[in-house]
Amino acid sequence: MNFLNEICGRPAHEKPFLLLVAGYPVEGAQVPVAATREKPLADISTCL
Repeated sequence: MNFLNEICGRPAHEKPFLLLVAGYPVEGAQVPVAATREKPLADISTCL
């Protein structure tokens, strides 16, 4: 996946990875309200 470093302009010592969380939350689990608000696209992305 070295091509991602080139595309994103990142140094060679950084390695891209994907963290995929799977499963179900424990019964009664609560998510903070701030975590459920949608952010505008401009806040989480950039155009190169």
